[in-house]
This record gives sequence, structure tokens and C-alpha cells, in this order.
Amino acid sequence: MSLLLWGGWFGYKLWKRHYILDIAQQTINSNDILANYPLNVEIDNAGYLQINGLVPDMKARDVLRSKIAQALPGYEIKYRISALSPDKLARIGSDLNIMQAEMRRMRSEIAKHNKTTDQAIRALKQIQSQTALTQRLSKIEDELLSPKQRLVRWIANNAIFFDENTKFTYPKQATAKLKTLVDLIKQAPKKLRIVVIGYTDLSGNYNLNQWLALQRSLVVVKHLTRLGIPQTNLLSAGRSTEKMIATNPAQKTINRRVEFELVQ
Repeated sequence: MSLLLWGGWFGYKLWKRHYILDIAQQTINSNDILANYPLNVEIDNAGYLQINGLVPDMKARDVLRSKIAQALPGYEIKYRISALSPDKLARIGSDLNIMQAEMRRMRSEIAKHNKTTDQAIRALKQIQSQTALTQRLSKIEDELLSPKQRLVRWIANNAIFFDENTKFTYPKQATAKLKTLVDLIKQAPKKLRIVVIGYTDLSGNYNLNQWLALQRSLVVVKHLTRLGIPQTNLLSAGRSTEKMIATNPAQKTINRRVEFELVQ
């Protein structure tokens, strides 16, 4: 009987969550003035409805708040909304198009430098030094994304690289990256867990590589716990040579790395 009651309660909570999100999204969609503006709707771990994003002006923000309050009377709502005029939004859209074109050019330039990893890194730094567009894009994205989305973006674009053993190839860079990761984890929902996955190059036999991959994972986990992330939020894994980035012997150093995966 208690199991049935629990199942019914859980089903009701799930239905209520979807109902609240649907009502909030429908209320936003019904306001034509917000059609081209990014607004994100989610429910946090504490059960609060969160609405993040941009609106044309403060009047539009107040109207939205009023309509949401009418649609969901008595419900706790948190807002993180900034006003951005249509002209500024159009300029940002234009900037994003320019940034995307620049990113395509950068990828094309990097593809030409396939001799060694160091050459590719130097080419990337040289290209990035010629434009501030990448930094501007990151700043705009940070304002629009939720903490969880920023964490997902960071995981998709970063890795920690190693020498032939368990020492970081670039210690200062690795430490800075891990500090950034810690900040993102602390801002994200507390229930999220991170899988820390070690990889190796093709040198050595399978058993040795599997052991080394796990050791690299444990090194990163140790750094993260020292920086304040609970051990319960971290999982270690070694995957040896399962996911090779480069098969060219001259570029094998980029295979010696640790990557991250998010567990809901």
C-alpha cells in the first residue's frame, strides 16, 4: 500500500512539474514582444521556478512577471532577466554571425597545421590573438545560459593533458581549468555528478594503459576534492585507448588526457 502511495505521490509531483513548466512557457509564448528573445524556464532542486534570459525593456519584464503570477498564483518564482533593446539584440545577432564566420575561418586555419600538436596550438593562439570575438561570444553565452548549461558547455570543450606518466603537461593551465570547473560545479544543481575519465596513447600494453588511465583519473579527482568538490559528486574511470583523438605518432600526446562526463 505504501509503495502505491509513494508511486502516486511521485507521479503527481512529476505531473505538477511538467504542468508548471508548460504554463510558464505558454505564458511567455503568448507575448508577441518576446518572440525573438531568449528566455529559459526550469525548476531548481529547491522546487522554485526559474526564468532566465532577456526582454526588450523593463516594462516588458514587469508585464511578464504579472502574467506569470496570474497564471501560477502563489508559486515561488525566481527571475534572472536583463533588458536588451531590439537594436542591441540585432547587433548581438550580427556579432554572433561574424563570430561564427570567424570560428569557421579559425577551424580552416587549424586544419592546415597538421604537422604537430604544438604547431596547431601556436596557430590557434595566433588566430585568437587577432580577434576578441571568441571572448565576446563566451561572455554573451554566459549571460544567457543556466549554471548547468555552462557546465555542459565547459565539459564539451575542455580536457586535462598529461605527460607519459601522471603529471600534467601544462600544470598551470591544468590547475586554472580545474578551478574553473570547480566554480561551475558549485553553481550547478547539487545532485549532478561528474565522471572523470582517463585515457592513454597507444604506447604500452592494454593492462598497463588501463591502469595508467585510471591513475590519471584519480589524480584529477584528488585535485577537485582539494578544491572543495565532495568525493560523492565524482566518479573515476579509465578507458585506456578507447577514444583516440589522433593516430599520428607525432600527435599522440593529445591522447594522454582526462575528460569529463555529466551524470544526471
